[in-house]
Amino acid sequence: MEPTLEISKELQDLMHKARSAQAAYAHFSQSQVDAIVRAIAKV
Repeated sequence: MEPTLEISKELQDLMHKARSAQAAYAHFSQSQVDAIVRAIAKV
C-alpha cells in the first residue's frame, strides 16, 4: 500500500474511533468527564 493510502486509512480509523468515543461521552455527566480527564492527566 502506498504511504499516502496508509495514512488515509489510519486517519479514517482514528476518526471512526473519535466519533465513537464522542458518542459515548455525550451521555456522561460533567462530573464523570471531569473524573476521566483527571485520570488521564495522571498517566
